[in-house]
Amino acid sequence: MSDGTKLQLPFTVVGQSMTRLMWSNDSNFLAVTTGYTTFIWEVPSGKEKLGLVNHDGNMRGIPSFSGDSKLIVFPIEEGFEVWNLDTEEKILNVSTEPSWEVELVEFSKDSRLIAEIRYGKDSNDSSQHNILTWEVATGMKQHELRIGKESIAGIKWSDDGQTLAVAFSDNIELYDLTEHNYWDFNDDTDKPSSYKIGRATKLVAFSPDFNLLATAHRYVAIWDTRTGNIVQAFDKANTHHIVKLQFSQDAKSIYMYSEIDGLQKWDIASDSLIHTFPTSLAKGRMNGIAFSFGENFFASESEAGDEMLLWNLNKAEEVSHSMTYEEGLENMHLLALSKNAKYLVSAEYLASAKHIHYVSESTTYSFTIWDVETNEKLWAINADIELYKGIILCVTCSSPSDGQESIVISNDGNTVLFTERARHGTWLLTRGGEKTRLRICCRYFDPSFDMESSDTHILLQLGRVALDNLIAQAKNLTGPGSSHDYQSIVEGYGVSLDRSWITWNGIKVLWLPPDYRVTRWMARSRYCIVMIDSGDNPCILRFSGPPPFAALS
Repeated sequence: MSDGTKLQLPFTVVGQSMTRLMWSNDSNFLAVTTGYTTFIWEVPSGKEKLGLVNHDGNMRGIPSFSGDSKLIVFPIEEGFEVWNLDTEEKILNVSTEPSWEVELVEFSKDSRLIAEIRYGKDSNDSSQHNILTWEVATGMKQHELRIGKESIAGIKWSDDGQTLAVAFSDNIELYDLTEHNYWDFNDDTDKPSSYKIGRATKLVAFSPDFNLLATAHRYVAIWDTRTGNIVQAFDKANTHHIVKLQFSQDAKSIYMYSEIDGLQKWDIASDSLIHTFPTSLAKGRMNGIAFSFGENFFASESEAGDEMLLWNLNKAEEVSHSMTYEEGLENMHLLALSKNAKYLVSAEYLASAKHIHYVSESTTYSFTIWDVETNEKLWAINADIELYKGIILCVTCSSPSDGQESIVISNDGNTVLFTERARHGTWLLTRGGEKTRLRICCRYFDPSFDMESSDTHILLQLGRVALDNLIAQAKNLTGPGSSHDYQSIVEGYGVSLDRSWITWNGIKVLWLPPDYRVTRWMARSRYCIVMIDSGDNPCILRFSGPPPFAALS
């Protein structure tokens, strides 16, 4: 408009609502919000560009123009929408979970990102505020700040889009968005009941390249093991019922198996559900299921309990299954697939194992190994394994243990590792019929084959051990024995039996403060150790090579 010219725009205030005005950065557009209605005018011509009148009856807050004045974002009750002002088309819609609403939205200066303030209530009916940032071009979440109960007065981007200023009632905080993708400022009192009593505290899964880690506590979290930062949080999943996690081969998605929801595939970048598999895939079962490492197959017992089902996760289709049992699967306990998905092992036990009448009983376990491609039974072996009732103390950790068995199979299908329910002994079973009981404390860790090498080594809490050395040592042991007997033959990094030191080749090299020690569970690869404490917080230690002094020795 030229100087002294007045442009009158037709507009009526709705009831007693406050009217909000906002200019675009180039002064070509004016947005006017009153009540649940927002109008946008092109100022030079006085033409109404967009008129969102009673938009679902849910218009909240005020809109925000992009820095280049080409886009505008509208907060609505359960999300926000982004519109192109030139084409007058909606280009992005982001929805919140039920019972949450968006209070405020703000474009970054470079028009690349949008920050939103989200308000809702947790399972205890306590008010919660979160801040999320989104990439406009892809619609993917970039950052999440779980502020908690404290109300947020406003947010503002820095010019470079790398820092977000957040105003509270009594202070202003600055967040460097180049440092982390995720913050959680809630304390334990705000955690839902399913988090406090759930079984998910031992759920830890690595991606095939070991660069990502998945944990399941109050929510399923994806961690970058190189930085220790959370890159995604799936808080829509009920972690109390999740019993298995597995990354896809490309580490872009994750599979979650729940007793309630069955098998689902989620996209990590967008926090969205990709696919829900049929409920026939053993929905409601806890032990009779297995993933192959790096996707490929999911195995489960059939609903009728007379055979095993194999599902090709790459093709999302069921494959041939003829692996049946003469006596059915009513006592089938565990399944495991080899890392290369060529072999499957099943473990069955007698019915008496369900009801232990004495302090301990010896029960026969039957282990069967199958060829996945041909469904052929390759070999089988039985072992009489002690089951315990009540509190059993470990010679090493002097702690009671009442856990679950675990089982893994080597890539050549010739060796099985089975850990007892009491968690104080592991069986090494071979195709040649050899059965060796290893007196190893497994209270905090499931023994496994070293997936970064051949099947010649296994990973224990203390470190990496050659199988041949482990078997020879076990045969030479007499008396009660304990895991410290293997300390002299371990290789690489490990955790001492008292959990207060990181070790290298069995030697203590790094003292761990109490807050960093494992008190609940741990998982590991050769160069990455994850320790879960009593607060269900993971401590991630990743090593790039031997400790400095090792090169001097």
